[in-house]
Order: sequence, then structure tokens, then C-alpha cells
Amino acid sequence: FIRGNGDGTFRPDEYITQEEAVTILVSLLGYEEHAKKNGSYPTGYAFMAKQLGIIDKTTEITNDFSTYNEIFPMLLKTMRLPLCQQSETLWEKKGYLKAEGMVQKLESSTYEWGDTLVFLPNKMKEPISLIVSSTYSDYVKLFEGKQVVVFYSKTKEGEKFLIDMALVNK
Repeated sequence: FIRGNGDGTFRPDEYITQEEAVTILVSLLGYEEHAKKNGSYPTGYAFMAKQLGIIDKTTEITNDFSTYNEIFPMLLKTMRLPLCQQSETLWEKKGYLKAEGMVQKLESSTYEWGDTLVFLPNKMKEPISLIVSSTYSDYVKLFEGKQVVVFYSKTKEGEKFLIDMALVNK
């Protein structure tokens, strides 16, 4: 996640800049490829940090040194965000169902535990209604309108519960 400077050096005892802090946090979540597609360093990483909510959309990221008061809130927000690249084999080994498609945009501004998320699979005609657990209620809105892979369980009664989801890396 920390690769050093563009000149090939790594200086762990130096202060970290705002651009470097944002780059580390976006990379830590696995959104590095998305950042590269949106302008690379530093603009693509700042763009992704704004999209993910690590920083406010009006915040300007500079090459100035970061302070504890700047980094700590970003770190807290990062800890609550979804990882982009999940290990699919873990969920598949546990026998969960897998589908790739898009999370439908809904009018609701938040999701609570037990709310239903509508998922539009790429290879099926019918949408899947997934019950949201408390784990995902905080950030399920980040996935709306985006291509994702979902893993879900199905009860004997036919209810489907969201287990995990991640952005499709294309």
C-alpha cells in the first residue's frame, strides 16, 4: 500500500503529504485501479477519495504536509468503507450463491438492517431482492448503480440475505 516516492526512494521518517495520505487510504481499500483510470496520482486518488466519502467533495487535496487532525478523520471513514477486491473463493467455499450485476438505485437515502436491496443480475431476467444486514447498512449506497459481484445466502423459506459485495474490477 505504501510504495515510496516516484524517484524509487522510501522515506518513512518524513512527514506525509495530503496527496500521499489519500493515495494510501484509497489503495488500502483496493480502489487503486479505479484511481488510475480517473487520472492516476494524485488527481485520480483524490477523485476516488471524494467518491468513497473519505474526504468531502469540496476538499482540495494538496502536496502540503498532513496533520493528525486531517488524517485521523480520513482513517476513521476509510475503516467503515467496503473493500473493492474481495476474495471470492472464501464465499464460494462456504457455499454462498454468487451473482454479478448492478445494484438498483432507490429513493431511500439510507438502508437499515432488514431493508431490501434490489439487485439486477447480468445473466438473469428477474431482479433479486436481498435483505441487508447491519454490516452493509452504512455503505450500501456506495454500490448503487454500479457493477458489483454479490454473495448471498438463501433460507429454506426463500429469503435471500446479502453476505458480501464488491465492485467489479474491469
